[in-house]
Amino acid sequence: MWFQRARNARKTREKSPAVAFFHPYCNAGGGGERVLWCALRALQNRYPDVSFVVYTGDQGVTGEQILDGARRRFNIRLPRPRLLVEAALYPYFTLLGQSLGSVFLGWEALSAFVPDVYIDSMGYAFTLPLFRYLGGCRVGAYVHYPTISTDMLAVVRQRNPRFNNAQFISRNPLLSALKVLYYLAFAVLYGLAGAASHVVMVNSSWTLGHILALWRAPGRTAVVYPPCDVQAFLGSPLDEHSDRKRHRLVSVGQFRPEKDHRLQIRAFRKLLERRGAGPEREAVTLVLIGGCRNEEDEDRVLMLRGLCQELGVADRVEFKLNIRFEELKSELTSATIGLHTMWNEHFGIGVVECMAAGAVILAHKSGGPQLDIVVPHEGRPTGFLADDEDSYADAMERILALTPAERLEIRQNARASVARFSDPDRGAPDGQAGTVSNSAPWLPTHFTVFTHSAPTRNSCCVLAAPQCVERLARSNQRRSRFSHRDLLSPAVRGIPCPSTRKPETAGGSAEFQLSMKTRLRSCVFCVGILCLYEVREYRQECQGGCS
Repeated sequence: MWFQRARNARKTREKSPAVAFFHPYCNAGGGGERVLWCALRALQNRYPDVSFVVYTGDQGVTGEQILDGARRRFNIRLPRPRLLVEAALYPYFTLLGQSLGSVFLGWEALSAFVPDVYIDSMGYAFTLPLFRYLGGCRVGAYVHYPTISTDMLAVVRQRNPRFNNAQFISRNPLLSALKVLYYLAFAVLYGLAGAASHVVMVNSSWTLGHILALWRAPGRTAVVYPPCDVQAFLGSPLDEHSDRKRHRLVSVGQFRPEKDHRLQIRAFRKLLERRGAGPEREAVTLVLIGGCRNEEDEDRVLMLRGLCQELGVADRVEFKLNIRFEELKSELTSATIGLHTMWNEHFGIGVVECMAAGAVILAHKSGGPQLDIVVPHEGRPTGFLADDEDSYADAMERILALTPAERLEIRQNARASVARFSDPDRGAPDGQAGTVSNSAPWLPTHFTVFTHSAPTRNSCCVLAAPQCVERLARSNQRRSRFSHRDLLSPAVRGIPCPSTRKPETAGGSAEFQLSMKTRLRSCVFCVGILCLYEVREYRQECQGGCS
């Protein structure tokens, strides 16, 4: 194939392997983007002789602005670029249209650059067969949220109106039946596409259940919790002031329809009604913090402001858009309540950050927050869960009525609980505990940006680490053992991984094993990608001596 010849020619020319991430919205500023930048930082630290590429379609921003956004929003520092480019246009589609559109975008990305390893980090599963079968790449996926789920099918079957099920469809039995058939057909295609992945990583127990049901690949699927910047909040004191007169209820999340900010505002209105007029009403403020990806999100913010006016709570609601990490930290550490209302949130990095900062969390009773995050710590409560306007208003009222000592106990439990989600690469390069300094001297010193300017609508911007001539070392000194209960499931044990093989025996054969320490010194992406790349290289070299 032409793509495979192009990759071989590049490897002959550059003498270094390349790992590519497909993330068309890498400048969006959400939890998925945090995972992307943390993975890149960890991989660059661990493998300085490997090239890393990001295929993105953000428009109107330069490569420098994309990397600066990662620093401002997530406190993640990547090396400064040497060449600045404008990113290109990426179109928007419906459920099926967007998936098919991603194939065309993936084709252009593959035409621009053929990597050795391809990682879909944004949920475009339909690009996986393209890179595997046409590009000849080892492919992996990090799934934040399944494109379709059994819960979505249940919503349509039960004819419940939600953000992804319009009222005119839910009210019509025929349209609902047709949509169920459409979802079922799409689920089959989605499962076939996902099955092309060599390694699958998901971000929560909730996502794991749905991906196992759809992709049916338990032998190579694992839960890898997103890296959360817990360390940045742990220095904030948890002292509860008994004389606190004002309370801020802070919500953190992109202004997308599924985040359900309308529910937050309506529940807050009910809380204000119960508190009555005067000082009790003036003592509470709802703060909505989030990022706007595009004009549609900005229009949604205007709609939410209008809803506040309509409900008579505009004077008690603040909107803060695309704020810096320092301001986010200040808001969370001063908040009394951290608010989250997304139904079936896949994980909930914002929930973790609220708990680490010391806010009493009030999250939706579903998905990742219910299964993985807001769970008892050593038998003690770490927060509250709710699922409708009344239960949210009840929980807010209950939290505000707690004594300072009672709130402090919950906050301490929550902070201790979320320490397990801490970003393992946040400290020094050897994984020792620590916090990021302003200079971050252990980070690589360069990060190159170049562009593919094909004369088509979906031109891709490509971010790449500098090309190095040394091959990826295979020293046994940096092989680690891990427990599937912590990071990777036995799912990946079926993949022969020369990167973790024992020394070869006298007969020349190699014994493969895959394991890792509980305290992995770097992001688990390193292990997955190392396996994907080195299986290929070792098979090429051993000339039939390995399976």
